[in-house]
Amino acid sequence: MHIRRENKSFFERLPSRNLIYVTFSMTLGSAFQHGYYTVILNAPHDEVKAWTASYLRKRGMDALADSFLFINLIWALGTSIYFFGGAFGALIAGSTIDKYDRKKVVFVNSGMIVIPFAIMVVAFFSGVTLLFIIARFLLGIISGIFSCAVPIYLAEISPTGLRGAVCSWYTVMYAFGVIAAIACGHPDTLGDDPWIIMMMLPIAPIVVQMILMRWCPISPRFLLIKQSKYDAALKVLKWLRHTEVMDPLEKELEEISTELEDYFLYRAVRYVQWNQLFKMRYMRKPMLISIMIMCAQQLCGINVFLLYSSAIFEEAGLPGFYGDLSTVILGIVFFVTSIISMFLIEIAGRRMLMLYGYVGSFIFSVGHYLTYLYNSTRHECIGAVTALFMWFYIIHYALGPSSIPWFIVSEMFNQSSRPKAMAVAACCNWFLNSLVAITFWPINTNIQAHVFLIYLFCQMVLFILLLKYLPETMNKSITEVTKLYM
Repeated sequence: MHIRRENKSFFERLPSRNLIYVTFSMTLGSAFQHGYYTVILNAPHDEVKAWTASYLRKRGMDALADSFLFINLIWALGTSIYFFGGAFGALIAGSTIDKYDRKKVVFVNSGMIVIPFAIMVVAFFSGVTLLFIIARFLLGIISGIFSCAVPIYLAEISPTGLRGAVCSWYTVMYAFGVIAAIACGHPDTLGDDPWIIMMMLPIAPIVVQMILMRWCPISPRFLLIKQSKYDAALKVLKWLRHTEVMDPLEKELEEISTELEDYFLYRAVRYVQWNQLFKMRYMRKPMLISIMIMCAQQLCGINVFLLYSSAIFEEAGLPGFYGDLSTVILGIVFFVTSIISMFLIEIAGRRMLMLYGYVGSFIFSVGHYLTYLYNSTRHECIGAVTALFMWFYIIHYALGPSSIPWFIVSEMFNQSSRPKAMAVAACCNWFLNSLVAITFWPINTNIQAHVFLIYLFCQMVLFILLLKYLPETMNKSITEVTKLYM
């Protein structure tokens, strides 16, 4: 069934105040802490290394404490263990959000954050580095669950014409968390030994989110398709759209109902098993495309710049104040461009923004590699050019490749397969994130600037695949998108 929609401009389809409230409430703590904990170990990298070396010397392991390669490996492990936890959390989310409503999963997951916080406090007073790494792993699990549950929830409460913009708010709050982490992570911000304070800061937005979630409704798609509660779904839609006009509400419910009809029309299954995502024809292709999209997002090397920008700027010839300033500018550029992208997504479309973003990021990655390679004298002027290339890289990345992968997966699957498909895609994203984080410095130590050639090659290959297979989902209902693969 094809659902006919009115042809309205973007500004005529602005979200209601209730939809804005729910979108803000659901992302305030979840997306913020996702971005915050991703980047928090960037600026204080020297302090983290010194703390690790001090711990090793106290245990009589002076040789390891003096090993540059080992200390960098431990730093990379402390950074990347968060992403390993995220991969594990994404798989947990695939099962939990399939059984329970998304709001409940997000709320319970928010409360679980007290566990890693408690472990970090113990780590701080005991000086045991291992406890800090365990806490980072648990934070990763929590973030992995958020990264699946929240985008799915936002996709399910959004009208078709605003789905991309609403879901992109998750990335805006993620970018805000990145800025906060860059600012708070600098030693001059919170004192000489600030890590316990800066690691505890996200507790405030998490608590506020849990309070605000009291007035957030269950997803109308979950109510109608999973629980067969038509009246409850209609009541939620009235509140979300802030209207009593029945015609558009009934049309939207009819659009949602087509997913339920497709269970029988295409002999789909109500409860999808993990292996069916790759065995069933109409799931296999969008699943492989989803994995490809997530691979493209991480293998372009974005998190090398977000995680290690301070150290990279220092190696490029921008030490001290100038390197720190360049890192702050990078965070601001990421945040501002993420906001711009939120509006462009419903105007330019997902496919064009993704492809344009990767073309631009590839071009400026080449520029960054060349200046980084030939700046052997670490001249500040060339270092400034290197920083400029990184900023333009971030601009193009934030325009599309940053936000679109987190919600386009939800647009390509119906209600029964969406949670597990999102979990598999997010798990791949988190795993590749951890792989990039833990391997960058060991590889960089051996081949130096040539490490960026690896990311350039991956960008080129994955761009060709995206050009061939990436669909356009703008202004299409989820049923219309899934029918492309039937």
